[in-house]
Amino acid sequence: MVAAVVSWYQAERADDVALDQDGDALLFQWGTYDSVGGPSFQYDITRQLILEDEEDDAFWQLSVTLHFLPTAETKALGSGNRWCLHPAEADAFRSFVEASGASIHVRGADPARTETRFGPAG
Repeated sequence: MVAAVVSWYQAERADDVALDQDGDALLFQWGTYDSVGGPSFQYDITRQLILEDEEDDAFWQLSVTLHFLPTAETKALGSGNRWCLHPAEADAFRSFVEASGASIHVRGADPARTETRFGPAG
């Protein structure tokens, strides 16, 4: 999933965003959070676009979140995030994500559920 999103980010530029002003970015985030049905360990990759010349709903996100049952191991992973603000940073971003403890934990594990969202951030 991560490789596909990063490759897409490297290959496809969004229209109506200012790349040099962080208008097209990737976000990797993980941690145990309350959600529908109780707490879950969440592993998420998001592409965020900030549209130019928009007053309302300027921030748009496409997010894929995998939810796992929380365990002592996921609690030990804590929570965190990492941004990729430019395609030139994408290879380092991918390396960070793939080597992270969160990625190692979820490799080969079956999520309890998945969630895909696209729309204004918030």
